[in-house]
Amino acid sequence: MSSRALVLVHGFLGASNNWLGVNSKLRASADFAGWDLICPDLRWHSGDPRRLESDLRPTTLAVAEDLAKTLAQVEARELLVLGHSFGLRPLLKIVAHGMLPDKKILGLIAEDSSPVLSDHGSDQLELILGKTPVPFATREAARQYFDDTFGASSAMSRFLLSNVREDPERGGHTWRFSESILLELLRSSRAESLEPEWLSYTGPVYMVVGDRSAHLNASRAEHWQRVRTERGRATELAYVAGAGHWVHADQPEGFAVAILDILSKVNKLNL
Repeated sequence: MSSRALVLVHGFLGASNNWLGVNSKLRASADFAGWDLICPDLRWHSGDPRRLESDLRPTTLAVAEDLAKTLAQVEARELLVLGHSFGLRPLLKIVAHGMLPDKKILGLIAEDSSPVLSDHGSDQLELILGKTPVPFATREAARQYFDDTFGASSAMSRFLLSNVREDPERGGHTWRFSESILLELLRSSRAESLEPEWLSYTGPVYMVVGDRSAHLNASRAEHWQRVRTERGRATELAYVAGAGHWVHADQPEGFAVAILDILSKVNKLNL
């Protein structure tokens, strides 16, 4: 077990298996030597065994507290944490509020994400959670609906289909999560800006943005970089060519190069 770990946190509706396409690329690089790779599942999402439980009000803070408990059990003492899209939000809570006192946070990587949820992405998620006609009679019916709505075999169609399973208790083929819980989580998160946490976190931030992203365009990305640098907070911004919002899925090679470059910088800063 290495003393350092890279933590990859998925976005809204995602799961830990979202990183399978880039894990091998990172591990195969000599620049990854000395690092472990941790890919947790967020509370109430597909990979979480409590995904249907509503014992807590779904908020970013509740997700962060649960994630902090998970990361506190990681053997590595030093963590470099990355959040894609919504996954940045619980990490911002954790690093800005010192929720991992026994760990050294080496830096925060924001993958196509900012302290405020994008209207584009939030509107799309509202429609998906509120309008998708679940349950479907068959998996093929689900596939056809997503293909008709988002484009045949599109990345979005495949992603949403991966979140559908046969559920005899709930009937038919339906979401692997509770749509009502995640809709509440989305709405509470949409109403909360994490700009205070973005500005108060004193460690380095590395922004990795898709140059074709509809969620975070260049002007907004540069704004969020600038407000930190104006406060003397180290903040770097890199674009991955040909990538949209899902940088790691759209351009896994370019994404891996960007992450390995960050690892090299972190290694030099923490000799």
